[in-house]
Amino acid sequence: MSNSVQSTKQIAKNTLYLYIRMALIMIVNLFVVRVVLNTLGAEDYGIYNVVAGTITLFTFIGTSLASGATRFFAVDIGKNDLTKLKTTFSLTLYIYWGIGIISVLLLESIGLWFVNAKLNIPVNRLFDANIVFQFAILTFLLNIFTIPYNAAVIAFEKMSFFALLGCIEAIAKLFIAFSLILIPSNKLILYAALICFVSFSILISYITYTKNKLNGCILIKVRNFSLAKDLLKYSGWNMIGTSAIIFRNQGLLILLNIFFSPIVNAAQTIAQQVYGIVNQLISNVYLASRPQITKQYSSNEIEAMWNLIFFSGKIAYFLILLIIIPLFICIDFILKQWLVDVPEYTSVICRLLLISLGIETFTNQLFGGFQAANKLKRVQGISSSIMLLNLPISYLILKHHTEVTIPYIVIIGLSIIYSGSIAIIAKIDLQMSLRQFFNKLFFPSLLVLLSAPIIPTIIHFSIQNNWINCIMTITSSIMSLIIMAWAFGLTKTEKSNIINIIKRKLK
Repeated sequence: MSNSVQSTKQIAKNTLYLYIRMALIMIVNLFVVRVVLNTLGAEDYGIYNVVAGTITLFTFIGTSLASGATRFFAVDIGKNDLTKLKTTFSLTLYIYWGIGIISVLLLESIGLWFVNAKLNIPVNRLFDANIVFQFAILTFLLNIFTIPYNAAVIAFEKMSFFALLGCIEAIAKLFIAFSLILIPSNKLILYAALICFVSFSILISYITYTKNKLNGCILIKVRNFSLAKDLLKYSGWNMIGTSAIIFRNQGLLILLNIFFSPIVNAAQTIAQQVYGIVNQLISNVYLASRPQITKQYSSNEIEAMWNLIFFSGKIAYFLILLIIIPLFICIDFILKQWLVDVPEYTSVICRLLLISLGIETFTNQLFGGFQAANKLKRVQGISSSIMLLNLPISYLILKHHTEVTIPYIVIIGLSIIYSGSIAIIAKIDLQMSLRQFFNKLFFPSLLVLLSAPIIPTIIHFSIQNNWINCIMTITSSIMSLIIMAWAFGLTKTEKSNIINIIKRKLK
């Protein structure tokens, strides 16, 4: 019992650190986007993001391996096998060095050609774009080298340091944004250089902390091809899911740049920032609940596992609606207050991306079951591949109908197919009851989605003053969501459990 209580306290503490980190980064990023956009201008801001986005496409390899590294580190730590941990850590470093070298070779050849020959960059800005590209490559390399150290910190559950460093990085980027105001020229190049410097500082901080605080995380000579194979094999299927997300987001920047001006890239980047902030909110729910899902699966408590998946899935959905409903209704006013000079198409892109996120959230928590059962092959191979279809389908349609909203309408259509495929595969691979899925997760969430926006929408169209309109819409959205979630979203047992938890906290 004491171990269980200690574990619960640790989970709660780590979740608190993650939420503090998320809140500060979210607030800082809002200011950074506004200051950088207004200082660089929409064109330079779009150029930076499309050039950096070209490089980001290569990060899916490193990101995919990161979860495998964390898993293997955690196993060695749990067994208190420091000798094995040294081998695993060193081998991971070698793998990432190899990834970095190969990626740089590709970027300096194919990537450099693509930036100069295919991207829609004004001729008078091409030189600056190439300088930015070189800084972006170096930043990418530094971030790749940081991943093993980051994975070690997470495996050791040093969330306080992880959160602290994330907050410091966010604040540093805020200082960079304000420093651009004082610089009279070459702001685009300076911005890229300073972002690179921040990445270098973060890497040094991780290396120093890992060396001094984490036993076993040191570099030694090792030739363990069997362990390398296991690491790559474990992480292989994650690569499909990670690449699907990155290619859909960053590849869309490049696709838009081919058919439209850099200003549309700026609109997409801002909309993606909004999407990312909302998505990060529910990610902490997943992060806090999935270890318990794995524990229940390992203990063969299958019914309890599904109850937790469905309940936490609903909580994640209600949390996301808490943001999506007022944001969807008041997006034009919010963007105007946030950015002042809002690039064209930003609000409509934001709304369409929020719709796709709302659709995908119906089934995202089912991934906790796939991870617990270690059955990712089919779901990553089929469902995640559906996301990759966005680029070719959008490209073919844009060839005949040049309309900015087309890729996002395609994303929404694919999100529906994506969510449906996850539910079907969960039925096949995990023996999930579709009846329970619909009764305990889908239908309650759908009822809240359909009923909660009614009153806020009526209020929005009834009040003329923008500030009062926004405040009343947000307030009514929160109240309406709480009422509808309690009335339609929760079962009697879930309501009783929540009431008991509140009573215990009050006592």
